[in-house]
Amino acid sequence: MVSGVSYLHSQNIVHRDIKDENIIINEHFNIKLIDFGAAAYMLPGKVFGTFCGTIEYCSPEVLMGNKYRGPELELWSMGITLYTLIFGENPFFNVEETLEGVLKPPTQVSRALMFLITWLLHPDPLCRATIGDVERNAWVNQTVDASQYQWDRVLPNTEFHGNTACDNRQDTPEHKDSGDSRVNLTPKRNDSLSDTSDHSGHAEKEINSSPGSLHHNRTSCKASRDRIEDVVTGFNRLLQMHDSLDSDN
Repeated sequence: MVSGVSYLHSQNIVHRDIKDENIIINEHFNIKLIDFGAAAYMLPGKVFGTFCGTIEYCSPEVLMGNKYRGPELELWSMGITLYTLIFGENPFFNVEETLEGVLKPPTQVSRALMFLITWLLHPDPLCRATIGDVERNAWVNQTVDASQYQWDRVLPNTEFHGNTACDNRQDTPEHKDSGDSRVNLTPKRNDSLSDTSDHSGHAEKEINSSPGSLHHNRTSCKASRDRIEDVVTGFNRLLQMHDSLDSDN
C-alpha cells in the first residue's frame, strides 16, 4: 500500500478514500488499491476544501473545516488503516475522539510499530509522517517472503461478528448494552522488531497523540468503517506466521 500511494503522489494524484475496504488482496498476497471515485489531481498551490472520503478515516484538521493539500490527509488515512489491520478495530469511535487524538490500543505491540502508528496519526499535519518517511521506516521494510505462505492457511474461512471496525470496540454503546463479548480479531503478537518493545506498559494504556503530550515537532519527532473483511484476519495470520518462522530461526 505504501508503494502504491507513493506512486500516486509521484503522479500528483491523491486517492482521498484510503481505507481497509478499498484494499484487495489476491492468492499471491499482492494487494491493489481500488475505488478512485474521490481521487483528484494535485496542482501547485491547489488546496481542497471538501472531504470526499469516509468520516472514520478523516484527519482532524479536515474535520475542523481547514483546507488541505491532500497527502497529509492520505497519510492519516493510512494510519487509521494500519491501526485497524493490526488491532481489528477503529482507533476513534466518533469525531470527538478523532479531535482528541487519544489512542487506546487493546493489545500491546512493539514500540517500533506503535511509534509508526502515532506518527501517522499525529493531529498536526506539519508533524505527521510523509510518504517518504513511511517508505524509509524500518518496521515497514521488514522482509517477508510470501512464497513461504499458503493462501488457504493464511486466509481460511472465518466469521466476523460485526459490520464495522467500531463494532469490535469494547467501549462502544452497542457493545456495553448487549453485553456481547466479541473476540478481538488480532491476537497479541511479537513482531520482529520486538527487541525495542516496552513490556512494562498495560495494553489499555491511553496514548495521547497530541503535539503537547508526545512533544512532536518536525525535527525532534520526524523519525515519530468501514467493514472489516476476512483480509484483516488473513493479514494478521500472515504476520503471526512470519514471526513464528523468525523465532524458529
